[in-house]
Amino acid sequence: MRFAKLLVAAATMFAASISVAAAAPPTYTLTDIGQLGGGYTQAYGINASGWITGVSYTTGNQPHAFLFNGVSMTDLGTLGGTSSYGYAINNAGTVAGGSAPNFQYSRGFSYSSGVMTNIGSFSGTYSESNAINTSGTIAGWSGVSGGGAVPVTWSGGTMTALGSLGGSYGYAWGINDSGQATGNSYLAGNSAHRAFRFTNGTMTNLGTFGGTNSEGLDINNNGAITGWAQNGNNTQTAFIATGNTIVSLGTFGYASRGIAINDQGWVVGKSMDQAFTDRAFVYDGTAMFDLNTLIATSDPLFGQITLASATGITESGQIIANSGNRAFLLTPVLAATDTPEPAALALLATGLLGLAAARRRSAGTGQPA
Repeated sequence: MRFAKLLVAAATMFAASISVAAAAPPTYTLTDIGQLGGGYTQAYGINASGWITGVSYTTGNQPHAFLFNGVSMTDLGTLGGTSSYGYAINNAGTVAGGSAPNFQYSRGFSYSSGVMTNIGSFSGTYSESNAINTSGTIAGWSGVSGGGAVPVTWSGGTMTALGSLGGSYGYAWGINDSGQATGNSYLAGNSAHRAFRFTNGTMTNLGTFGGTNSEGLDINNNGAITGWAQNGNNTQTAFIATGNTIVSLGTFGYASRGIAINDQGWVVGKSMDQAFTDRAFVYDGTAMFDLNTLIATSDPLFGQITLASATGITESGQIIANSGNRAFLLTPVLAATDTPEPAALALLATGLLGLAAARRRSAGTGQPA
């Protein structure tokens, strides 16, 4: 019996070691996703396959939305003007973004199978597509007649306004597979705006940390939201909200904002340190880590660049981040859960060997080990 107890103790310690190890984020390798010829690329969205969208300058120095499929970058073109931007991509490879069709007004678009579709506008002027879920529903905003803007969703050719918190301007920045959305909406008087949660036709004000403004930038499939809110000094601080209460993620010394969140609750974004330098971060549910300190020492770019902002994270832990005029895909090298503590492994091995020996000895006596 004592050997069985030893095995139970070893297994318990082994499991505990994995749990402790899992609290630390992995290290990452860097992949430069390239550019369209103009020397400037920024990544804004990534899907489960590691496909990426964003903006890259062409050889003619025009900003164009792109699709990177892990091997090569494709220029998505425009709606007729000179510029376009890709902001989000779903698992089907459909891209949401914005493009100026007539050099005057930017319009939101949906891009799929080589076709860029203009989502239109309530006012005939501006609109923007900022996020897209699995079913292809887009979240963004549209100008309205008489001025102002409203957060909207767009699906199957139909644009739907989400309402407001009392002001004349509002914008949706994230949407999940249940159709919940987040963004920011101005209050009555248009002197302040607040992050909101939109669920089943109701827009809820998420408040601030005592400051004037806040903004929701992404929402996962569990309804958790990340973004930023101002404190009493009106300094931006990254937050996570699993209900309708925002919780600070902290900073590296000055300001921060959460930009994207996956279904495990990991958040990526950027934080300004005390030297007023932007640094990309990942929050693993317990603490905020500077992604620049998590680059594998074996990576050729280790110590050569500074990641300023992280803008997307997948369920497998891949991250997109930007540094100057370059964009990178960060891939986990080895999950912390794959490296249990040596002491736990030794104890587990001891327990297994002891139990085996005891069973052999008891085989001739009929007594339990």
